[in-house]
Amino acid sequence: MRITWVEWLWVTVFAVVVMALTMMPYASGFTNQTPQQRYSGFVLGVDDGHSYIAKLRYGLAGNWRFSLMYTAEPHAAAPLTYWSYLVPGQAARLFATPTQPDLYAALVTYFHAMRLLFGGLLILMLYRFIALYIDVFPHRLYALALVTLGGGLGWLLLLPRFDATPPEWYIPEGFTFMLLLTLPHLALARLTLLGGFVALFASAGDRRYALLAGALWLMTTLWVPFYLAVIYAVLGVWGVLLWVRRRTFPLDAFVRAVMAALVPLPLFLFLLWVFQTNPAMAQWGAQNNLPAPPPLHYVLAYAPFLIGGAFGVG
Repeated sequence: MRITWVEWLWVTVFAVVVMALTMMPYASGFTNQTPQQRYSGFVLGVDDGHSYIAKLRYGLAGNWRFSLMYTAEPHAAAPLTYWSYLVPGQAARLFATPTQPDLYAALVTYFHAMRLLFGGLLILMLYRFIALYIDVFPHRLYALALVTLGGGLGWLLLLPRFDATPPEWYIPEGFTFMLLLTLPHLALARLTLLGGFVALFASAGDRRYALLAGALWLMTTLWVPFYLAVIYAVLGVWGVLLWVRRRTFPLDAFVRAVMAALVPLPLFLFLLWVFQTNPAMAQWGAQNNLPAPPPLHYVLAYAPFLIGGAFGVG
């Protein structure tokens, strides 16, 4: 599991190149704008992009509680909600003011600085996680490239018979390059999610690392609350597989996992309570319904990973 400084150098160069690659469509938009047609700063999910800039601006104005900007009706602000943008918005007060004429351009620049920073750090964390399972440097680097840049067979959905959009093109939570290209808060959430698992696996020799894992997952829950369900699902599968492999209940691993899992749970329950009891937030959550693609779309999108994983397990 040891990672040499030469490896980190290669991985850092890889991260810089990948994140520079993600800037190309944005650079094209900025260089081709005119005084009559200004570029928004986004290539996908433009409406969502504007909402994130609005949240940054809301934090810039000194707000720590989130209020819906989509209604003129008065309502109670929600605490600890959308801190993935309110907190960076607070930090943006170091170089921007709410009344400056070029505020939108400044916040878009700040947004992409966040995206580049969190995306680059995520790539480094991905390599650290991969190193837990792969010992050979070239194989580690290949796995990193596959995870960071790889997609599946979703392009088959473009054929006339299907005439559908590949999941790799619009689900940033499921495909790393799409995440790196678009949303910094998802990169930050996955960074702390993976960091938590790295810490948990290290806690076999020191249970204090389990508390570190819980602290990292607390941040994950703060950035993207529903990721806690993903963490719990992975912990459950991991525990069952350990039980099957060892043929005895993995008590120590169970205790460490519970220690880590309990840390973010109060925050998750609090946020769930906020969205259930605050009428405005409840309505906002009810309309925020994103249906999943058909199962076949997922199978095609993840086929190379599933096949490779089956061979690896075998």
